Amino acid sequence: MNTTEASIKWNCSKQTVSNYCNDGLIPNVYKENNKWIIPDECIKPPFTKQRLLIFLDNLVQIKHGADLSILNYGNTKKDIIKALQYLSNLGFITNYNINLKIAENIKNLNITPRGKTFIENSLKSLNLKGKLTINLGFLTAEISK
Repeated sequence: MNTTEASIKWNCSKQTVSNYCNDGLIPNVYKENNKWIIPDECIKPPFTKQRLLIFLDNLVQIKHGADLSILNYGNTKKDIIKALQYLSNLGFITNYNINLKIAENIKNLNITPRGKTFIENSLKSLNLKGKLTINLGFLTAEISK
């Protein structure tokens, strides 16, 4: 499907669909003749790129001892489950098991190299001035502009 068809299917604008494609939030998407081609079976991403980055960061912080309740800020239980399923489908996390409770899942989760690359590339794309060092436990990114 193209961005127009996806926007109708997902009840959002064509620009939003294009943003999802540009941000790497839709698996197996590609461009043909300068137009996005989206697999028909793809579902609408549950969050924007920014919100998924925050969610991934929260997962990392929990793995390093932060309280599980940080996931609840701005997220319902349904949001959390949807995000975990989506991140697993994208290949950004491993060891997600739909039959386990959220706390058990998070204890077992690992962020994949693809997930780490997504975070790193997203951080690099920020329009920063000066130097920023970010340490996520598994990844230290130093960005200079």
